[in-house]
Amino acid sequence: MGAVVVLGAAYLPELMGGDTRTIAPAASTVPDAPPALTFEFDDLLRNSRVTADPEPYVSEPEPGAADGEPRQFLLQAASFRSREDAERLRAALLLLDMPARTNSTSLSNGTWHRVTVGPFDTRIQAERAMTRLRERDIAPIWTTR
Repeated sequence: MGAVVVLGAAYLPELMGGDTRTIAPAASTVPDAPPALTFEFDDLLRNSRVTADPEPYVSEPEPGAADGEPRQFLLQAASFRSREDAERLRAALLLLDMPARTNSTSLSNGTWHRVTVGPFDTRIQAERAMTRLRERDIAPIWTTR
């Protein structure tokens, strides 16, 4: 009985003289229609001149710098009780092409070995170094010589 229904549904329109056209599947490509979004930046900026005043971006002298004496910036990457640990970090920073050194300081609670990065001539250079250290999970702090 099921076979009769299937065959009837397949051939009945042809037997009745009806429309036997089949619907074509949708085309895989979209016809060349204009895009919904258009960007006019290239048209707006072409042959135009953009001027800016660089004065607001000039670095101000850092407070505390003596007149005529350039100020340098220094970061402390870490402080260790073990000199070996300090030297290990210093070597790793040198391999990253960062100017690192170690200095030892005796305090009331013992000797500490500080690993410093720098000095840098500008604050921007020091901030870039700080970002690179933070990317390596090192939390640097600003320090002085």
